[in-house]
Amino acid sequence: ATTFKLGYAPLSNRSLIIELLKKGYKQAEINALDLAHNIRGENRDRFFGRLMFPIEDARGNIVGFGGRALSKEGKPKYLNSSQTPLFNKSRQFYGLNLAKTDIVNDDQAILVEGYTDVISMHKGGFKNTVATLGTALTPDHVQILARFCSSAVMLYDSDAAGLKAAERSVEFINLTNLELLVAVLPEGDPDDYILSKGSKKLKEVLVNAVPVMDFCISQIIENADLSTSKKRLLAINKALNLIASLRNAILEQEYLQKLAKLVNVPIQGLTVEYNKKKKPDKENTAVKQSLTAVEKAENLLLAILAEKPDLAKNNRIVEPEDFFDEQNRELFKLLLANEGKDISKIVDETENALLVKRLSALCFETKPKNVKEAYIDLNKRIKGFALKREINKMKNVLEKTNPVDNQRQYDKLFKQLIALEAKRRDLEKISVGA
Repeated sequence: ATTFKLGYAPLSNRSLIIELLKKGYKQAEINALDLAHNIRGENRDRFFGRLMFPIEDARGNIVGFGGRALSKEGKPKYLNSSQTPLFNKSRQFYGLNLAKTDIVNDDQAILVEGYTDVISMHKGGFKNTVATLGTALTPDHVQILARFCSSAVMLYDSDAAGLKAAERSVEFINLTNLELLVAVLPEGDPDDYILSKGSKKLKEVLVNAVPVMDFCISQIIENADLSTSKKRLLAINKALNLIASLRNAILEQEYLQKLAKLVNVPIQGLTVEYNKKKKPDKENTAVKQSLTAVEKAENLLLAILAEKPDLAKNNRIVEPEDFFDEQNRELFKLLLANEGKDISKIVDETENALLVKRLSALCFETKPKNVKEAYIDLNKRIKGFALKREINKMKNVLEKTNPVDNQRQYDKLFKQLIALEAKRRDLEKISVGA
């Protein structure tokens, strides 16, 4: 309990708020860190009547909490901090600050699912164990672990959820040099297994861990009904879909051969079917879609503003610096500086050939029927995109700032981050021009 700094949240739903207000913290700061939330105008503690598990980053700074209900009536049984300026569950592990030295020394991490599993594993001698926080393994998790070791064993309970979690992690195989392995307990969870069978038996389970793709393919085939050709084909197709997510020609060929042996089908036939299933690079597609969303919003707002310049008088919250595209930023400045002028006159008076070309193209953009409503919505969206960029930039700076060596700078950056998060939340509530 001392090592993991376990604690207790009293039954009163305002105990923490009262204590923090006494220490000089503002209610807005308490809420921003998800230590409290406002329900129908009343601020209440997020955690009460719970056993508390502090969640620390790799440096040992507390960034969030997990709480287990102490009564049957407490719902949900486990409750984590929501995302805050400090806490992002897709990037955090429970126990990493305590496990990192052993992970480096062993060149391997063990991944389990819960707080108590981590504590039991450490007590049992497996001090290189960490847990994800109520979420599946993410690309950020994989990249963080790759800094410490060359392999990670995902230790699953003996249920179907383990196979699903393993299948989701396949797409991360080529993200880094981290090798993802799977070990499955014959019964129970790690906490129960250590208590009933002991550390020696658990070590045997871990030694027999296999690469995640090998595990997934064998499980798909072993659990499938192969009694008819149609059912057999369904299982093969499921395995092929998984292999298609690898996006690595050498690994794809290796696993096609393994699958061919498992199902006793010629490799040529499998290859023909496989080539029909090749998927585009999801990561690159997501980036393109994300950039396109920003650019589309900016282009449409400029097109509307060029046609209806009067809209900018009472319905504008975006500033030139909110634009992601530099040329769009300059165009926005140009339109604001020539407010009220006809678009053709602005084109005639503008010397910058690139801006003239872009401005002329805007005239041919398809505009929505309700131009004013669209303009208001685009203002909010562009401002939101800009705030998100600022928040991410600030988080990166904050992560690189040591709170011990540079406490004043860290506190200053943290307050700026809280202010940006508050702006983003307020943006969702406002009606531009109201």
